[in-house]
Amino acid sequence: MHSDPVPVCSRFDILSLQKSLLNRLSVRVAYFVCTISLAGQTFGGDVILQYFESRHATIQQRLPDIFMAGYRALWIPPANRAEGGLSAGYDVFDRFDVNPFYGTEKELKDLIQECKKANVRTYLDMVLNHNGYSNLATPNFVGHGKPDYPGFVVTLPDDIDGDFHGAFEGGELNGRINGGLIDIAQEKNHRFIRQPVDVGDPKNIPDEPVKNSNRRFYPDTNPTSPAALGNTAGDRHSPSGFNLDRPEAGDPIEENATAYLVRNCQWMIEVIGADGFRLDAAQHCPTFFWNDFYDAGLKGKGPNGTTPFSFGEVTEEYDFNLLRSYARKDGTGNRDLLDFRLYYNMKRIFDAHGFGDMRLLEGASVDAIDGDPNDGSRGVTFVSNHDSFAPPPSKDNIAYAHILTRPGFPIVYFNALEFGTGREFPSRGRGDALGGEFGDLLTKLVNINRKYVRSRHLTRRADNDVYLYERDQSLIVGLNDHETFDADRTIQTSFPAGTRLIELTGNARATNPLVINANGMANVTIPKNDATGGYAMWGLQPPKGSTATTPLAISPVASVIPSDPSTVANGIRRITPIERVTMNSATLTLTLEDENLDDNAIVRIDDGSVNVIGTPIFGGGEFQGFQRFTTSDPGTTGAGVYTATLDLSKLNNGLHYLEVLAFLRRDPGQPPVFESFRKVIKVDR
Repeated sequence: MHSDPVPVCSRFDILSLQKSLLNRLSVRVAYFVCTISLAGQTFGGDVILQYFESRHATIQQRLPDIFMAGYRALWIPPANRAEGGLSAGYDVFDRFDVNPFYGTEKELKDLIQECKKANVRTYLDMVLNHNGYSNLATPNFVGHGKPDYPGFVVTLPDDIDGDFHGAFEGGELNGRINGGLIDIAQEKNHRFIRQPVDVGDPKNIPDEPVKNSNRRFYPDTNPTSPAALGNTAGDRHSPSGFNLDRPEAGDPIEENATAYLVRNCQWMIEVIGADGFRLDAAQHCPTFFWNDFYDAGLKGKGPNGTTPFSFGEVTEEYDFNLLRSYARKDGTGNRDLLDFRLYYNMKRIFDAHGFGDMRLLEGASVDAIDGDPNDGSRGVTFVSNHDSFAPPPSKDNIAYAHILTRPGFPIVYFNALEFGTGREFPSRGRGDALGGEFGDLLTKLVNINRKYVRSRHLTRRADNDVYLYERDQSLIVGLNDHETFDADRTIQTSFPAGTRLIELTGNARATNPLVINANGMANVTIPKNDATGGYAMWGLQPPKGSTATTPLAISPVASVIPSDPSTVANGIRRITPIERVTMNSATLTLTLEDENLDDNAIVRIDDGSVNVIGTPIFGGGEFQGFQRFTTSDPGTTGAGVYTATLDLSKLNNGLHYLEVLAFLRRDPGQPPVFESFRKVIKVDR
């Protein structure tokens, strides 16, 4: 995610695809797969759901809702064991133990693996600046034959502050933050075996229990050790060398605290399975740590030699040099930034009750640090998050409408409140992030992002009240912060004269339909910024699912597992019914309305790693993992119908995630527009 553009045509078997696709309409998909990744700079990024205040097992139970809502990634709280028993996790105590507040190590792994199956990435919050609140002055914390912070030393004979900065040090890099969290000194070089294995080894860290089970936290650098295991050279090893078949074959090494932190990151990626990290308090760590150690430690450690994506918390707004120093996209590092610059600007504008200057949204993003504020190369955008210092604007719908349609990687914040409503931290989120009883406003925006947000950003008009932009030949977005009056504006577009666009959000006061005038001009009405307004969006009509039958159907279905009853709290209630299939073979059918709109449809089962249809699986690009149906009958002479025979014997029992894209017929070179149909089934043989 958000790595440097990679030409996918070299990884995509075009010849095989052309042989298997039987008409020009299917070949159009292959064209899109290549051009999407090569032709421009501004593509919509995966929408990230920040999912807090819930156990890992509960999040997994709600994964059908996450998938059906259209999210492509999760950001969950720190998984490391915290110092406080009911802590959200930012006061880290033991980095190689999972926080029992959220569940067990197995439950965390199970969640991540299920997310991978659903094609949803998982980003763990990673705290590399500090540990918890206990320190040298805390009674009974240091010594007494017990560990303080596992893997660290709080004090040493030749360094009273051990691996940390002292209580009287200050400044952004050395000072303690948030009321006294002990600050790690990444520049120090105290070398120990930090998770001891052998009793009596003089290199062991002081006061740390010696446990043979610590071996599993180390790479297997010697295939003949320990001797009791025999030669393990044939075992599966991760990129850093962790033995995935026999974890107990790991070999302890001397390292300083910085190397210990990096090894923990590697372990979380390569053993636990995380796809990347949100980096807490990134600006409180020196840049040499990120550039020389973190980046080097994670380079190539992802699947197929990729570098895991991460995004750092850097709250600076104006100092572009500082912001640049904490982002790196050069092939060695794959680090981005949370877009506090855009957040602060949106907060000022949308908190002004219609008196903010919407012109300030142009160039408001951290994306501006590379010279182009709208190319999507920098910036993980958000409207609010778990921290009380980052509350949402007083009317946040318009802010979400903006981040979900501009370039970048948008975040929607959800607090499940599984641990009760009385906790002041983390802050409350959007109760409608997954739909359900609070409505579908946000999920509708997420789906607009999925279907339309991929071409370059074109600013069309910015004035005191209105900000209008286009995603080239795909989507027109109008934002109006005025709380009293709707806004009428005329703009230039890239759509040909006579093009008919529909309003996608459903706001009755917006222009609908929008017909493009001569020379590509358009007259639009954007609703005022009231409870549900403040924005409108226009795009081409994608193919519609049939209204006479279930648009995406699988048969035979043995039974349906209903959604959770309304007595279950909103935050933890599964709202997606799941169809139970008990046979080894089933038929998947997509039926569209008779509108002569579609020219092709493709389907992905889970992440596309198991071929249950038999047609070629696309190997790269935006539509990686998808494949064509067994039979295709585009709706050029009637309703489009697509069918596939599924060999379910190739799938394990459990939940499986199906997505079908039905493409609007467009000319080559234009960005694809499609309708997305999703279904969750349970194979239960």
